Amino acid sequence: MENNQFEDMIEFAKKICQTTIIGNNLSFLYENITPEFREKLTIAEIGRRLATMEGEHGTFTKVGDATTPNPSTKDEGFYIFDVSVFINKNEWFATFSMNMDHKINGLEFSRHPFYIAASYFNPHKVLIQDLSETPLIRYVKPALRNSSTLPMAILVHTAVSLDVDGHLGIRYPFRDFEYIAQKKVGFIKPDYRNFSSNDPIVDMAKLCINLTSELPETSSIFLILHGFASIFLPQILSSSPHPIAGAVLVNPAWEAIPGSGLQNMTPEKVPQNLPMLIIGCGRDQVMIPDHWKMWKDTAKNGDSKWVELADHFLMDADIIPTAENDLYMKVEKHVNEDALDLINRWILEHSPSQEN
Repeated sequence: MENNQFEDMIEFAKKICQTTIIGNNLSFLYENITPEFREKLTIAEIGRRLATMEGEHGTFTKVGDATTPNPSTKDEGFYIFDVSVFINKNEWFATFSMNMDHKINGLEFSRHPFYIAASYFNPHKVLIQDLSETPLIRYVKPALRNSSTLPMAILVHTAVSLDVDGHLGIRYPFRDFEYIAQKKVGFIKPDYRNFSSNDPIVDMAKLCINLTSELPETSSIFLILHGFASIFLPQILSSSPHPIAGAVLVNPAWEAIPGSGLQNMTPEKVPQNLPMLIIGCGRDQVMIPDHWKMWKDTAKNGDSKWVELADHFLMDADIIPTAENDLYMKVEKHVNEDALDLINRWILEHSPSQEN
């Protein structure tokens, strides 16, 4: 394949972007798509998708560079490549499937990863302070509050390869959790990537608890334990020199991963004097409902909630994500608002009265 043939293909794709995406001339695109693609996507649907993107994110402003076309593994004679398009300074990608006759058999849009706040969350209503740089421990607090003290919620999880925001493609579940700071609960979240320890989950939790206890505005400390972090709850409680007012368990584990060296939970290990909120999700792709049920049935001082349309990270989900579904990290979703409101209310209800 000659380079100039690729160049012609890329230039035609850029013309499509300039004419259709920026110029709103949908007929030019539609004239150049294959009959098979027309059966999948009508011109009205193309227009609707572009209008939705611009309505939510702003107007497309310019066309950028393109990647080198590579042969499609699905459609013989077609090549896959991306063309950059911009909404203001934010980069998006138009992914083409095109043959040498400049016929288009596929066109999808995605964006360069950057956080877009959920509709319920206003980042301008919170302030961010790093309690530690190495390892990174981030404190998020309300920008305005009516009391001099706050209940604090510390996130404990085992997704140690993720950054402080829980970055998964264009999803940022731990960033969405900052919403509870907007609702008058301080939120502390760690980044494990620069943390060296033989027992990283327990030791990081202990460090977060110690740093949180030193904040003058701390009135009480709660834990939010996600997934397999729930197995570490007894060790965290026994190692903490500071009292824990309660724990929120999100899709908790009851049994450890086989071969991990961790021990399963047992009824005897469940802290019966600790207030707990136990949340399970109907679209959890990691845990089975039995784990949530064991916690629910065993924790005598626990409240429980089942969120049907949310996944393992508490993100909105219509179906259970699978390994075969490679769109998970390419489709923007946010943590379930009702679940976050429930967590916020529960923490406030179990907190001592705030000073004025």
